Amino acid sequence: MVTQLPHSVVRPRSRISASSLRCTFKLPVLVPAGSSPRPITLPRAGFGRQHKWTGSWILVSGYKFTDLPFYDFDVGVVHVNSGPAAVKMTRTILLFAVAALSKLDRAAAGASNTCHNTPPLLSCCLSGQPDLAKANPCCLETFGGLVLSTQFWFTHTTGSESSKQLLPRNSFTLHGLWPDFCNGSWTQYCDLSRQYDPFPSPNTTTGTPSGIPVPPYTGPGVDTFLSALGKPGETLLGWMDKFWISSEGGGQGNAELWAHEFSKHGTCFSTFSRSCFSPSQLTSHMDVFDYFSISKTYFERLPTHKWLAEAGILPRNTSGYTLDKIQNALANRHGAVPYLECTGLRYNESERGKGSTDTGRTVLSEVWYYFHIYGRVQDGNSKAVGADVNGGSTTGCAKAEGAVWYLQRTEGSERDF
Repeated sequence: MVTQLPHSVVRPRSRISASSLRCTFKLPVLVPAGSSPRPITLPRAGFGRQHKWTGSWILVSGYKFTDLPFYDFDVGVVHVNSGPAAVKMTRTILLFAVAALSKLDRAAAGASNTCHNTPPLLSCCLSGQPDLAKANPCCLETFGGLVLSTQFWFTHTTGSESSKQLLPRNSFTLHGLWPDFCNGSWTQYCDLSRQYDPFPSPNTTTGTPSGIPVPPYTGPGVDTFLSALGKPGETLLGWMDKFWISSEGGGQGNAELWAHEFSKHGTCFSTFSRSCFSPSQLTSHMDVFDYFSISKTYFERLPTHKWLAEAGILPRNTSGYTLDKIQNALANRHGAVPYLECTGLRYNESERGKGSTDTGRTVLSEVWYYFHIYGRVQDGNSKAVGADVNGGSTTGCAKAEGAVWYLQRTEGSERDF
């Protein structure tokens, strides 16, 4: 006996070369009415730890999985009934099976939303890419083609330490993944049908009284969306509780920050539009899962604290650093100049900066890394670009020598992982 697998449990992520694969593995399929069952043949890796899976037959859409130069995969939820026979297969096999389900589900959602044959166009770059203007917005980021992966460095306590809402030691924290227009402007709260933010800020779609009001959300938290997905959701949720921490204090939990980031920013990517997901994926909130997953991916590629430490730049409360030293250390590793944000006193308001014309602030608080995107944002293929790609500023911090304080965190505000 078999149980149908919800199509919306996984998204393809990583890539592994087909040249390293051997053997085959076949799955039965559930096909549309009037069609004949067709087995799906998948490559099987001859490596990895062996696990036993009983009765591990999976029903999927009736679309043939075709061989590709690379196979995308990631961990997914697989719900099956146990049977008398034990099927021994590697975890890798299961991942490939799940990858097939993801591709097939996207095909089931509509041919216009299947993106694996889409040319690898780069967002925001019309020169030499005549097809960019007519690209499928589900397959190429056409709305927010300038993507920012943003991180916090805050040193104060969160106000919820008793609930283990602590900061990760030796790491910045994730702020969000944001879509800017190619000219550097932006929009927000682009789909109010997916507004999960209990404290919308701003409270209109434009941030002005003339904008459409953004109603506060009062339903189940986005953390419950992840929990409902089983192990992949729980695993992601555990990571987010360690590295995606709310800095608001006053008892505001992490889930409120996550809801804010998806609702305000995640809904404004063209590749996260409702039309890019099947009804079952939207019902199970796979759009939310995807946004959080790719936000995590970008954050993990950008270990700001480590990069600074390797350049001899560590948090300290005794003296500041010169902005150029911090920015150059990060640019050398990122491949482009990031934007640095500071809070605190303006330099010309400080005792040391009296009489200066430098109005930049003096306490390092955020780093924003900029990218153009190849294809879908969800796939994580990108090109680093400078924060000044449109001629804009690369910092809000003071530029005077030794003016930027990269402070140590408050005692009791951190934990080890």
